[in-house]
Formats: sequence, C-alpha cells, structure tokens
Amino acid sequence: MLFRSHETVDSLDTWHSSLVATVGEIPIIILINKTDLPEWKFRQQDIESMGFETMLTSAKTGENVELGFQKLSEMMLSGQG
Repeated sequence: MLFRSHETVDSLDTWHSSLVATVGEIPIIILINKTDLPEWKFRQQDIESMGFETMLTSAKTGENVELGFQKLSEMMLSGQG
C-alpha cells in the first residue's frame, strides 16, 4: 500500500486490523512514496514504531519501487507474515 499523507498513516492500525481479520497474517511492507519531493517531511520511524517494515520510494524517479516489490516477493516465498 502506498501512503502519501498523515491521515492515511493515522488509519494504518485500522487498515491492518481489517486486513488481518479478513485474510490472516501476511507479509506487509509499507511503501512511503513521493520521497523525491523537497518538502517531504514524513518520518519513516513513525510507521516502523508500529511494527511494520518500511521502504522509502519515489514513483517519479523509480527509487526503490522495484526493490519494494522484490522484497515483498522474497517475504512471501520465505513464508514470513
């Protein structure tokens, strides 16, 4: 899931609870997008403190986009989640 605003991050616990209730525990990486913007002030630690793995990404520059999906695939194949 791509997060772009603090409102979305604030709803992360609710989103995660609903997901687990529906499909059980699955691998999750939170992709923090738009890191190419100079005014970007998001703190990666805010999400990591909730227990989620994160990766900073930029769809504009392609930074870490492919790597994020590769990491998720590796987690799925290894049975993490």
